Amino acid sequence: MKAASRFSLSSSLFLSQSYTQVILTRKEKCLVERESTTDMTSDINSVTTEKSALLPLNNSVADSTESSDEIRTYQRRWWILVVFCVCASNQSYLWNTWAPIADATQIAFGWPKYFPALLLGVSNALSAVMAFPIMYFIEKTDLRQATVLSSFLMVMCIIAWNIALQARQKWLIVVGAALNGITGAVTMASPSLLSVTWFPTSERAIATAFAVLSGYTGNGLAFITGPYISGANVTVGEVRHRKMLDEGFITSLRLGILKIMYYGATITFIGFLMTMLYFPPGPPKKPSEVQNAVREEFISGFKKIAKNHDFWLLSTAYNLSNALFNSWLPLSSINFRSLNIDEVTAGWIGFTAIMTSSVSSVFISYIMNYFKKRVKLFLQLANLVALTMFVILICIQRSYIFVPPSFVTTSLYILCTGAAISINGVIPLYYELACDSAFPADEGLTGSVIVTVNNLLGFTVLMLFLHPTLALDTEWMTWSCLGACVLTIPMLFFMKENYNRLDIDSGDSTDIKVLSKGSDSDY
Repeated sequence: MKAASRFSLSSSLFLSQSYTQVILTRKEKCLVERESTTDMTSDINSVTTEKSALLPLNNSVADSTESSDEIRTYQRRWWILVVFCVCASNQSYLWNTWAPIADATQIAFGWPKYFPALLLGVSNALSAVMAFPIMYFIEKTDLRQATVLSSFLMVMCIIAWNIALQARQKWLIVVGAALNGITGAVTMASPSLLSVTWFPTSERAIATAFAVLSGYTGNGLAFITGPYISGANVTVGEVRHRKMLDEGFITSLRLGILKIMYYGATITFIGFLMTMLYFPPGPPKKPSEVQNAVREEFISGFKKIAKNHDFWLLSTAYNLSNALFNSWLPLSSINFRSLNIDEVTAGWIGFTAIMTSSVSSVFISYIMNYFKKRVKLFLQLANLVALTMFVILICIQRSYIFVPPSFVTTSLYILCTGAAISINGVIPLYYELACDSAFPADEGLTGSVIVTVNNLLGFTVLMLFLHPTLALDTEWMTWSCLGACVLTIPMLFFMKENYNRLDIDSGDSTDIKVLSKGSDSDY
């Protein structure tokens, strides 16, 4: 019995030890598995940490993917473009109202010869002074508010002019020109802002072309509507012997100029109604990836533009040729007197040049969509063509080249149209390249800088007409246009091309800051 009990006790001890070893083995195995799991988790976390270090901290990739789903265009963008083009056309029409009928106003109202140039200069000065305040206003509100304001100021301008002619108050003419100049700060600086707000990348250059050149269309219409609506076909001889003209002829000129005011009132009121009818601040969703990119604030954007050497080379090259040419062309009735060109013929020359350049700008912008990164080369070639046109024109005026009298008018048509296409026809390319170069500065701010420089140069040139000698002989203006084309060549050569916005749209940019979906404005 003792032996049996001893065997049973030893067996129990053995089983107890074996069970204890099994439990310990299982516990150790669980600990090992837990440690290995912990190690694997830490390894995964370290890999994730290393990977996240390579990704943007602001989730720009995710936001970029989300924002791509948010990109959309709307058919209403074409109505917005039409309304803006009408406003821009009306503004430039009012700006160029008096220059094509300068001789008629000199006879009808006894205005001095320099007065139309003074009105152009006042408009340019106000556009330059108000460019930055207006663009700051747009940044704090929206483009709709500024467009409504500009269309309202145009109505006030034409009302002031109608009152001025009836009451023979010349100072009201100057006030109206100043009001229209404030309007120009909106219509001239906002084309690129409008196109990037409403249009996709493939349509942006064409939209800018329509928005910019619609202003020149109004400018061109003023060349023919002025002389034809007023019936003021004033010749060089009538200007020279104006004191000998009968009172009936002078009265007919005054009534004709009043008809121009009525026409101006009609088109400006239509533009105001179109703006009030429908012109939203912006689309509910963005039309392109670059519209989602973060822009600089007004002050910081201005500082970056001020330090951008390539932008200033491009801006100066554009403004030298453009400001001088578009100050010279409205005064063509004065510039071509030495060639015995009457007011109506000079008006048709200006109209043909402006309208041809407007149509060609759309065609050029469409073609350059296929050569997006060859803009600088095209601008250089266009500038050489303009330079050639002015060299030939000066040779004709100085009688270095003999042109039969019957062919003088045809020569002026060809030369002025060629120069206009080469200078005004490429304006949208200048605007788009300038906005690319200055990005991430806001497009509206970039346009304001360009417009300010342009108007200051135009104002300086037009104020030279206050000097009697320069007002008598305007050949110096043609020489100035020639000199501007010469100076533009080295500026474009040394300018470095930048296509920052285009790189974002194409996905080539590595420094993309994209707004999140929640930051989109609800319009």
